[in-house]
Amino acid sequence: MVELLAPAGNFESLRAAVNAGADAVYLAGNLFGARAFAKNFDEQNLSDAIRFAHLHRVAIHVTVNTILIDDEFESLEKYLRFLYNTGADAILVQDLGVADFARKVVPKLPLHASTQMTIHSLAGVRALESLNFSRVVLARELTIEEIQNICDNSNVEIEIFSHGAICVCYSGQCLMSSLIGGRSGNRGKCAQPCRLPYQLVDSHGKNLLSNAAGNYLLSPRDFNTLKILPKLVKTGISSLKIEGRMKRPEYVATVVEIYRRALDSASEVDDSKKLEQVFNRGFTTAYLETTNQTRSPVKNFISDKRPNHRGLAVGRVISYDQKKVRIKLTEKVSAGDQLEFWVKIGGRVTATLEKFSLRDNVLTFELDKKVQSGDRVFKIFDSELNAHAEKIIAAERKIPLEVFVKSAVGEKILVRAVDDEKNSVEIFSESAMESAEKRPATLEFVRKQFDRLGTTSFEISKLDAELDGQVLIPASVLNNLRREVVEKIESLRLKKYDRDKNISERVPKIIPRQLPNEVEIVAQVDSIESERIAINAGADSILFGGESFQHKNLSLKNYSDAMELAKSQGRKIYLETPRIIRMNEEKFFTELFEFEPECFYVHNIAFADLLRIRGKKFRTNFSMLTANLKTLEFLKNFGAIGATLSPELSLDQIRFLADNSPIELDLIVHGRAELMISSYCPLGTFLNSNEPCSMPCLQSRYFLRDRMNIDFPIVTDQFCRLHILNSKVLSMLDHVNEMNNLHIERLRIDARNVDEKNLTTAIRAYKTNKKIEVDSSEITHGHFFRGAY
Repeated sequence: MVELLAPAGNFESLRAAVNAGADAVYLAGNLFGARAFAKNFDEQNLSDAIRFAHLHRVAIHVTVNTILIDDEFESLEKYLRFLYNTGADAILVQDLGVADFARKVVPKLPLHASTQMTIHSLAGVRALESLNFSRVVLARELTIEEIQNICDNSNVEIEIFSHGAICVCYSGQCLMSSLIGGRSGNRGKCAQPCRLPYQLVDSHGKNLLSNAAGNYLLSPRDFNTLKILPKLVKTGISSLKIEGRMKRPEYVATVVEIYRRALDSASEVDDSKKLEQVFNRGFTTAYLETTNQTRSPVKNFISDKRPNHRGLAVGRVISYDQKKVRIKLTEKVSAGDQLEFWVKIGGRVTATLEKFSLRDNVLTFELDKKVQSGDRVFKIFDSELNAHAEKIIAAERKIPLEVFVKSAVGEKILVRAVDDEKNSVEIFSESAMESAEKRPATLEFVRKQFDRLGTTSFEISKLDAELDGQVLIPASVLNNLRREVVEKIESLRLKKYDRDKNISERVPKIIPRQLPNEVEIVAQVDSIESERIAINAGADSILFGGESFQHKNLSLKNYSDAMELAKSQGRKIYLETPRIIRMNEEKFFTELFEFEPECFYVHNIAFADLLRIRGKKFRTNFSMLTANLKTLEFLKNFGAIGATLSPELSLDQIRFLADNSPIELDLIVHGRAELMISSYCPLGTFLNSNEPCSMPCLQSRYFLRDRMNIDFPIVTDQFCRLHILNSKVLSMLDHVNEMNNLHIERLRIDARNVDEKNLTTAIRAYKTNKKIEVDSSEITHGHFFRGAY
């Protein structure tokens, strides 16, 4: 049976999810959750939530899926012990250091890999399986066929998203909110820059989509898999996840009820209009039904006209005259509904239906703001659907009890109760009952007292009583017995969740490496031409490969030539694998393992594991976010000889890690930072005229221009994946001396989007430790002086 997993940002949403039929709920406490702006649960509420859910046989998964810094691990340890002792069924994590720490502190608490881990291949799943993860939440970019392959060839539970908002970037790989707004998505504080307007412009600043598209070029539609649910279930997945911890309880109730009905129904269920009504930005199945990731743009993925709820289309304006509007309806409307007019001139007009007339599907009512004939009308709030959702929330799904009461004069009252799982209790009153002079107890009287279960999770499904003679039973006695029955049945139901005593492993002290005596200047390049420039400028070593920002395939010969050139010039060379490696791309990159560079650089746990198994030297790259000593220690034990520090760290945090790290460190100090990587391409979506893609990306240079008229370069790599780069170049040229004295083994210059002159200047400055004054309006210091963690 596939688990239906629902979101909850507060207790009311949790109640909505449970009552609507969820099998499990994911939520966050006030610490370390990736939705920092949801209300979330304090410890008492979290304890109550787990108890409430468990009574109804609903599991609770707690998100602990942010990247941590070292001074937070003391709080994390207390929190993990609390979650274990309170009965949380699993925790979701992103940070590999957190996962390793949790395995030692609460070894019996199941670990789920958050989608923030960017697991997108069987190799990644198997790597986490070897690390004792019990479940992996896959990246949302996978196809049904890829999911099927993973399920068929792995032994861990596989969870996928089924409904709700989706990220345009691979989850866990987005730095856009952090680097341009100071709010890190990896800390749960994403400002959602993807939902803001952008123009697609060329190198001359010309808007290429003025008449062809809306402005919300990075705003995806909402996920909706209702119509393909049977296909998803057949893949062998363990869990279907609904997104929405920031959504209202009514949303949770409606969506969970619809998916519950669809999963339980033997026939196709079409509740799509209800899903449109409760919240939608337009719907998509995203990449699930695609077959060719590299050349065909995904249709109907972006909601370019609007980034928020658009409601259900219900008709068009027939006329507007003297503040009276007439609408030809295509869908039902009711009193209390809220309508929105998409006005050709002037934006949006909203109105709540109060006084109106309806005849022959023509709706007429007074409207103060002007609309025009032909304007589309959407219902953005459905009063009846909302009322139904409120009923779900209010009417708790009760646990049935069968109760038998036996009482006689001179004897103690016996009460026997059995729940729907055959948990049985038998209790007696404290004293014997006396004879009644006027009003002996009746079955109706007994039933009335036992029916008073309103604030509990139970209801009486059957009540029998054996009342002998003229027995007097005080109401207070029955009330006490009723309360005791509930307490004992609750205790029996919750007994299955009792935890064994937690036996922690010792968390060993981290032993720092020997600090480096000199700094190595590394140039990251994607072409032989750039490599030659870097070597001539004095770079100590070359990092070659990964994604080509020139949109050129890098062949094995290119890698071989790059190695030969570096070695002929007496330079070290490292080979890099891409951030994202889909399963159909793995063969090529495993063939790279036949080369013998100084070491490999990897961006994901999948290729770290593949290299580890083969005994190859490797270091991790920046997208395997490393921000604490626990992660560095994990990487050391996993076989890594070095790691690239997170680009979200401050200078003080970098100094601490550099002084105490057990493995060698890289630090990116120059180049355009990658803000996003995406399988969606606006160039292929809006400029392409052919199938497969005509590759307009090769015709010019392109930028996304934001509301402040700031241009962000966009490039596509050899896999047709989109990379959004920062508008400013990261440069620490005016702090060269500080960088060279950080106890960092390697300072890296990303040369993939830097011209020859600036690359040469940068390499020589870092190499000679000579400070260069730079125009602050053209560069950024990233997080070096502000931090994000």
